[in-house]
Amino acid sequence: MNAIILKAKKQPYLIFGGFTVVLALLALFELIQGVLSPATPEFLWQWITGSLLVIALTYQWYLFYLRQTQRTQHARFHYLAHRWVGVTATGMFALHAISAGHMWTSALAIVFVLTAITGILNREIIPYPQRWMYLVWFWVHMTLSTVMIPLVLIHIWVALLYQGT
Repeated sequence: MNAIILKAKKQPYLIFGGFTVVLALLALFELIQGVLSPATPEFLWQWITGSLLVIALTYQWYLFYLRQTQRTQHARFHYLAHRWVGVTATGMFALHAISAGHMWTSALAIVFVLTAITGILNREIIPYPQRWMYLVWFWVHMTLSTVMIPLVLIHIWVALLYQGT
């Protein structure tokens, strides 16, 4: 327990990230609905928070782009930003989520929360003693992130399709 407290002091995004994951789970189980949503029309609120989420998720892939193109001159800055944007996006997801929803939105919600959890459990928080352990963590995080892309696109399409009805 002391090790977690020490890590949280060195990595403040850990506390914020844990808080936002709990908030996202509470939102999905509809335990805080109406508390976080402002008094704006529901579709407008969903559109604003959804657009911010798409922007945040797009930025998250920028770090991957930098790694793949070997442009690492500012990689440390973007790695730090990647963590903070990730935990902030999780908080934004809590504000955006109405409920777990049906098939596609439930899958998206589960993948989003699992991606956030795996992102928080990076090698600065959990020192992986073997390289293969780190690679498994990395590939799980990347796979979840990749699976999220088509789910987000389907969610946007369905949400806009049913908005007219």
